[in-house]
Amino acid sequence: MTNRLTKRLVAITSISFTILAMASISSCRKEPPASESTGQQTASVAQTEPQNVQQTTVAQMEPKRHLTKEEQSCQKFVQEFYDWYTAPAKMDKKNPDRSLNSDDVLDWKPQLLDKGLYSLIKSDRDCIAKSQGICDLEFDPFFGSQDPSQRYLVKDVHVKEDHCRVPMMEVRDGVLQAKSSVEPDLKWQGNHWVFYNFYYDFPDNMSDNLRGLFKQWDEYHRKQDKKQ
Repeated sequence: MTNRLTKRLVAITSISFTILAMASISSCRKEPPASESTGQQTASVAQTEPQNVQQTTVAQMEPKRHLTKEEQSCQKFVQEFYDWYTAPAKMDKKNPDRSLNSDDVLDWKPQLLDKGLYSLIKSDRDCIAKSQGICDLEFDPFFGSQDPSQRYLVKDVHVKEDHCRVPMMEVRDGVLQAKSSVEPDLKWQGNHWVFYNFYYDFPDNMSDNLRGLFKQWDEYHRKQDKKQ
């Protein structure tokens, strides 16, 4: 009987010491300050992640081959244009924070466009002013979309004779998109590049380039006029 009681006392004492030891260790641990809590850390990572992703995509877009002087000048011309076009309209003193649109290119940087392309885009703007509604061009010709991304990066440069084709990649919410959305076609005129055309990934029943679309629209309007 005595031996059994002694064994029970030893077991109880051992358990008590274990509980006290665990409590002592827990009391020595310091709680992290509020700024270092898990919730705060998660929010911090979420805020910086888009920037890190975007920096990675910029590095990924660096050409994997040596560019000629013509390719370098074409790349620089296009990238500088899209950097300007996706930034706020600082030149508009009344609304410096608004987004730019094709009218701003016509008004502020017409020298960047081939004269023929300038006339085509301007004809649509004149139509809008006259009809007070949408005419043929229902999307931004420089993005090929009604819902542009925050940034556009030159993917590659292809120079052939006096033309330069530049597929662009979208960076949407810090993420590089899978394929090119618009491909400017530039032409060397005088001593500088100008935008001559834009190629898109549109349905088969539509032309794949801006000049072709204007031609389709003109033919359609001519047919409509003959019916009247």
